[in-house]
Formats: sequence, structure tokens, C-alpha cells
Amino acid sequence: MSNDEQNGEDELTAAGWDSIDAKTSELYPSVEPFHYGTIIKWSVGGPDPLDGVSIFRNQGAPDHWHYVSYGLTELYGKESDNEEFSGYGFEFTFRLLARTGEDQPPTWPIGLMQNLARYVFQTGNIFDYGHRIPLNSPICKDEDTLLCGAMFAVDPQLGVCQSENGQFTFLQIIGTTNDELDAAEAWNTKKFIEILAQDNPLMVTDLSRRSIMDTPAIAALVAAETEKDGSSCGTLYVGDSEISTDDGAKGGRELTFKLVPKDFSSVRRLIAGRLLHGRQLTLVSPDSSLLLVPSEQSDWKDEDDGYVIRMSPSLVKDVLSALDSVKPRANFADLKNFVIATK
Repeated sequence: MSNDEQNGEDELTAAGWDSIDAKTSELYPSVEPFHYGTIIKWSVGGPDPLDGVSIFRNQGAPDHWHYVSYGLTELYGKESDNEEFSGYGFEFTFRLLARTGEDQPPTWPIGLMQNLARYVFQTGNIFDYGHRIPLNSPICKDEDTLLCGAMFAVDPQLGVCQSENGQFTFLQIIGTTNDELDAAEAWNTKKFIEILAQDNPLMVTDLSRRSIMDTPAIAALVAAETEKDGSSCGTLYVGDSEISTDDGAKGGRELTFKLVPKDFSSVRRLIAGRLLHGRQLTLVSPDSSLLLVPSEQSDWKDEDDGYVIRMSPSLVKDVLSALDSVKPRANFADLKNFVIATK
């Protein structure tokens, strides 16, 4: 097929793509972006889910590169039965601080966006405002940076778009440090993003920045608000954990929750942030789940899709104490047939 024929076909079918172009044109009138397209599309067996990424130079304060994805929404004809939303309901954006003398945008953020999109396509799990994710390595492997995670917010300039194929949000990826992820998990990611945005309203990622938790006044504010509010995170996926039952040493069924050491701190943070504030918490393992419910008395039971543990204040206190340090095995006086062990 010739280029002219291909362009003609695209003009007839690219309503979703055109809606992204129209939105970016409002923000960047008469600007030709850098555009990086995918050679072999995901739909025909290619490795990259996004059909492309456009990059604009935003010379506001601060001067930065603005990346916009194409591919998480329905770019062409309407394919899903969901009339309200287009595709997964969002496209990624990312803002990277421009360096002095830089006239070409770095391309590594495209890989970041493709990797996150690949996760969505492969799992069906979607991202939304207030979500966060550890990246398990620096956000840019070739840079000396403390940013090893991401939070997600509505892009402050592109916002929400209505296309012929449904509504979608421009969801901005914000590079964050590990201790910022921990603080947001223990408190409220949306409120934490508001603090990040106070001195950086466009939420531009600066690879050289330090954690805002290094600022004593901010750390004190976050600690005080966390103590007051508790955690807004009601579900934690602990992918390396194991939940099992067996005959106990002293008779009766025993419920064992095995955790790898790296997950102890996250589980402890959320038990404190939820159970101490009268809220339940669900811990999800690959094969089962634990629903932890604050209660006057302690017991556990087997449900169809997992286990439910009712936790008295005494049991909560003892579990928090056990999770303070990595121990091979912890038993609890208030629930003798429940064990937390190191995997």
C-alpha cells in the first residue's frame, strides 16, 4: 500500500488518534512534535503496546519535555462494548526537565511508557489518579538518580478528553523516590502528590532532585497527617508471599502467612495505617488473600476466596511488634493458631 493510500485510510479511521492531536494542538498550537512510532504494532505481534509517543518542548517554568502516548485508548474505530470510556480510559504523559543546550528529547521515557503500557496490556490492571508503583530500579538506568518509582496524577494541562470512542484521561507519570512511595502508601497518595506539586505545579520530573522527605518541615507534616488520617490504601499485593493452613503442633488447623523480608515494612505500615484507624486491610498473595478486620475478639476463618482474620487491639499490637524485625517465626498469644513466618 502506498503512503497516500495508508494516510487516506488512517484519516477515515483514526478518530481516537485525532482527539489526542486536537488536545495537544490546543496546548501547543502550530508546534510540530518529535514523534516516535512503533514499527511492528502490538496487534500484529509486536513487543510494544503503544503505537507511538509525541514529544513537545514546553518552555514554561520550568523548561521541559512533554511526552504523550498513543495506544492505551481506542485510536481508530470503536472496538469495546464500553461506550463511556475509550480503551483503558487513559493515555500516559510524562514531563522531563530539559537540560541546558538540549535540542533533542531523551528517548528513555518512551521505554518507561512502553513498559508501563505492557503491564496494563498483559495484566488488564489499569492505572488511575492516586496510584503508585515501585519500578525496582532507577527510572533511568543510565543516570545517577534517586527516582525509583512512579505516582500518577491527571496531567495539569491536558486533563480529560472526550473522543468519539469515549472519555479518557491524560495520566501523568511522576518520578518519585522510594521513601516518597513509602510515605504515600502509609498516608494518601493523592494528598502526597498535592505536596509534591506545591513547588512544582506541572509535576516535572527532575532526575537530580532529592526526596521531599529530606525537608524536615515536609517530613513532619506528612508524619502528622499520617498519624491523623491513617492510610487510604485498603489493598496490598504481596506477590512473593504464601498463605497456607496445616495441622498445628498442638492440634487444630493453623494459618501461616509467609512473607519475604522486603515486604515486612510495607505490611507493617498498612496494618498500622488501617487497623489502628478502625479500617480493614486486604493482603493479596498469588494464590489467596488475607482480609484483616479490626474486632474486639481475635479469630480466623476460611472463606471461598481467601481467609478472614478478626484482630483484637492486642493482636494488632503484637503483629506490629513482630513485623518490626525479620523473625523466622512469630506466634501470638491472642490467636495461637495464626503464624507469621519468614519465607
